[in-house]
Amino acid sequence: MYPKAFERLGAALASDPSYAPAVLAAGSIMQTYGDYDVALTKYRAVASVPDESPALWNNVGMCFFGKKKYVAAISCLKRANYLSPMDWQILHNLGLVHLTMEQYASAYHFFNAAVHFNPRNGQLFMLLASRPPLRL
Repeated sequence: MYPKAFERLGAALASDPSYAPAVLAAGSIMQTYGDYDVALTKYRAVASVPDESPALWNNVGMCFFGKKKYVAAISCLKRANYLSPMDWQILHNLGLVHLTMEQYASAYHFFNAAVHFNPRNGQLFMLLASRPPLRL
């Protein structure tokens, strides 16, 4: 779709395959198109670098979420949350994973925290107000 952008991204990765911003951009594009395995392979190159990146762990967690590996997703997202405890997007993603796993109290906890850091996001309020399905 964007040949020049991919060309530049490829050039950046060719010169330094562990350059975190380029790897995150490439992995994010692959995630968008649902190619989680290739994105995880790209992220693995950066994960070995000692510099901890909350964005990297957030993206890895959401790759696992896309692959329906929820425990691994929570583990990665908790690491991202540890590195950046006030990032509302990480809290939002943790809430989504817990909501998907039907852990409603945990989902509420993370959505509530995300709302406190970003009170202008309407989707967070919608997710915060969601209730579990009635079981008869």
